[in-house]
Amino acid sequence: MGDRVQQIAKLSKQIFGHVLNPPNVRSPTKHLRKAMRAEQMMKYYPETVVNQDKVLTRMIAAGIYLDPTMVYYHEKRNDQRRRGKTPTKKGEGKRAQKKKK
Repeated sequence: MGDRVQQIAKLSKQIFGHVLNPPNVRSPTKHLRKAMRAEQMMKYYPETVVNQDKVLTRMIAAGIYLDPTMVYYHEKRNDQRRRGKTPTKKGEGKRAQKKKK
């Protein structure tokens, strides 16, 4: 009886174009059935937004545009270097100093 039911299920899936998936077997058909989203995402974001990052990096490198947060970050780092408050290199921390004694 079970053999006959499996044969009928197999035939119906072939006729209607479904994928035969035996129970307890993982298959990627669920993910492959979904439509790809890359084209829709590229249509959603205009090209100006995508290319804006490239333009900004070139302007910053040329010195035309200065980002206030970036300027603040660099000033803060320079102040820390002058005072000697930068992070230590690997293997030069307190723990490594204790082992040397």
